[in-house]
Amino acid sequence: MKSKEMVLRCFAERDGDVWIAYCAELSLAVEGDSLAEVLEALDAQVRAHMVEALGEDDSPLPEDRQRWVPLRAKRRPPDS
Repeated sequence: MKSKEMVLRCFAERDGDVWIAYCAELSLAVEGDSLAEVLEALDAQVRAHMVEALGEDDSPLPEDRQRWVPLRAKRRPPDS
């Protein structure tokens, strides 16, 4: 498979004694005991997800399989 550049927003945070790392665009999350552990696990999960989603060929991802996450959620008006 030919490499293509893609930018994904990922972040990690500590919740008590547990670290959690997220990838927003792919809706993936992992947890572990250290920051290094979750970063490595999230990297592996993102790579596995991309191979599964894109397959082994060079064809573009079909529109029905693309998922984009907005940078900021729109606020909904309060219920009346």
